[in-house]
Amino acid sequence: MGANPNAGFTDFIYSVTHVFVAPFVNVFRVTYVEGNVLEWTSILAMIVYYLLALAIIRLFLMGKSVSTPEAAVKLDQEENNS
Repeated sequence: MGANPNAGFTDFIYSVTHVFVAPFVNVFRVTYVEGNVLEWTSILAMIVYYLLALAIIRLFLMGKSVSTPEAAVKLDQEENNS
């Protein structure tokens, strides 16, 4: 969006997020459109980390214990939806 890479805040964001984007740096080329930069690697990194977070959340939910009343309510809901 035309942010100045030499500005303090922009430089701070780039330095903090570089660790997360580094594994994806060589996957895509940077696209320049009318003086603006589109970093496909950053978009890819966000998508991959989002999917990874969803997978971790699902793993934690799989380990959550369910009480008998909760299970009965869920089964009733599934039977009513079928």
